[in-house]
Amino acid sequence: MEFQESAIILGGTRGLGRELAIDLLANGVRPIIMGRNILEAQQDSDLSGAVFAHVDLARVERWSSKVLLNLMQCGPPVTQVYWVAGIRQRAPLHLMAAEEISDFMSTHINGPMVVLGAIYKALKDLENRTHFITVTAAPSHSLRCSGALYQSVVAFKTEWALRMSEQLHKDLPGSFSTLVLPNEMKTGFWSESEVRTMDFMDPATVAEIIGDHVGGRNLGMRQRSRGFLPVVIDRSLPGRPVVSYQLTMCLGHKTSY
Repeated sequence: MEFQESAIILGGTRGLGRELAIDLLANGVRPIIMGRNILEAQQDSDLSGAVFAHVDLARVERWSSKVLLNLMQCGPPVTQVYWVAGIRQRAPLHLMAAEEISDFMSTHINGPMVVLGAIYKALKDLENRTHFITVTAAPSHSLRCSGALYQSVVAFKTEWALRMSEQLHKDLPGSFSTLVLPNEMKTGFWSESEVRTMDFMDPATVAEIIGDHVGGRNLGMRQRSRGFLPVVIDRSLPGRPVVSYQLTMCLGHKTSY
């Protein structure tokens, strides 16, 4: 397949990240998939055409950016960057060991900041106009399932996506930042829990909705976004998930786009 552009997916080997990669391939975009389980993903026939770069976000001090930067420089230009990576909080905060808390925060925040920082620097050097897509949980989901620790991740990623829109406007005019907040999905995220996922959303459907807002298939909404767009995806029974553009943040202010 002849690709005209590329997209980096941080956390693209399973779940929603994998479905995003499949959607990108179907629309002629080369996915650069970053994650720990790339050997398994390389055997996935649905990801044929994707390229892979290994990173363990919990051990990011061992990561070298050389492979990723080479892929960015040698292939079609990177026009989209997805931050999807995450792990489930397996216990309430007061029952977690210090190492478990450290790994959780490294995977969700510390590791991605190192990798996304390297990506952003390369994009500035290449002068690539880019769309950053930050995926986190809808606030109601984070409060119900994981409490304070996960809520702090949602708040951080929300503020980061907002600030990224300002930075993109300054450094790479014409770029966008989209914050995606989906409710519960049927992914391996829940495989070791007792949560019933029968009524959860299909990640392939969520990936299609994200693609509609990122890839120009819903261009009108993006043009109204002034460089930043929150996309809240709630499950609706029966039928397709409901999409809204109202961001209610932990800090107490509400914004509609």
